[in-house]
Amino acid sequence: RLRVGVGDYIKRAIVRLQEMLAAVKETGRRPLLLCFGGPVTTADDLEPVFRQCEIDGFAGGSVFERLPVHEVVTATVRRFKSTGAAMESSRRETGLGDLIGRSPVMKEVFHLIRRVAPHDANVCIEGETGTGKELVATLLHRHSPRHRGPLITLNCGAIPDSLLESELFGHEKGAFTGAHRQRIGKFELAQHGTLFLDEIGDLSPHGQVAILRAIQQREITRVGGETNIPVDVRIITASHQSLPQLVQERRFRADLYYRLNHITIRVPPLRERKEDIQALALHFMRKS
Repeated sequence: RLRVGVGDYIKRAIVRLQEMLAAVKETGRRPLLLCFGGPVTTADDLEPVFRQCEIDGFAGGSVFERLPVHEVVTATVRRFKSTGAAMESSRRETGLGDLIGRSPVMKEVFHLIRRVAPHDANVCIEGETGTGKELVATLLHRHSPRHRGPLITLNCGAIPDSLLESELFGHEKGAFTGAHRQRIGKFELAQHGTLFLDEIGDLSPHGQVAILRAIQQREITRVGGETNIPVDVRIITASHQSLPQLVQERRFRADLYYRLNHITIRVPPLRERKEDIQALALHFMRKS
């Protein structure tokens, strides 16, 4: 039995849902597409489903059956409905998906996303905190041939170095103290899809070596295991720091940067695109 978190269950459910949607699409028909239940138990769980799957709405699930108070049920249903409405509204905004903007610099970002997404190239996304780097990664995945596969995210700056290899590659039962069950890592979860490594600039030298080896060999070994597992993933990275500067300072491996940076997409801060403030304000007003 594999041990995964709630977020991983949702990602797996999204993969299955994408497979069903692909089968429907092959029929040449376009029925009303509603998803029901699964691991979605909050409105926040629903947002990545709308973001990664072309569905028309959410038909509910066991979460509504467990809520005892009518007012709470009504409020929860309203949040679920507003999430879908907000996602649909954002698609109609000037921009690309959830990335809003009509300024020249943002149009260049949209152009790069459309141009790069169809190709199986690793992408570095640079930009200050809060500029929308994860949205860019999501759009690159959605517009790529890997869109039917999973999009798995790992924040490299939030994982202690001692647990990094377990997070990336998984571990076998008994591999270390506390490893009571087998656990698959992010590389395996992202098989045939996209692995998004956020804040890659915070990765330790040990972690850089581990990821470089996995990219070069196209296979991983779980911590405590002996079997080499082939992996087929596209890697997208993001950093609020300048990776070329980190390479110059010898804080980031040049050979790893070469492997990760087939192309760089820079996401500008809002102060460089003030003409987008109105469109963003309207977008968030509709979501509130």
